Amino acid sequence: MESDKFNRPEIRQTLDLARNEIKLRKPDRALELIESIREDVEQMGISALVAEHRLLLAEAFGAKGDPVAEGLFSEALD
Repeated sequence: MESDKFNRPEIRQTLDLARNEIKLRKPDRALELIESIREDVEQMGISALVAEHRLLLAEAFGAKGDPVAEGLFSEALD
């Protein structure tokens, strides 16, 4: 049986890995992980998952010192 690409455990694992990369001060790697699941997260349409994805995106940009993080944090909280 073929694995479902929208498998929540795989998405959860990727979000957790991204979070760990941010903690390890590797925001570029975190951004790669976050971007790799963006479409899947959006297609699932689970509000909490989308919000968590956007929040991690904001955290990664914040860890880079990128001013775009402020807008992303606001968007994630909406």
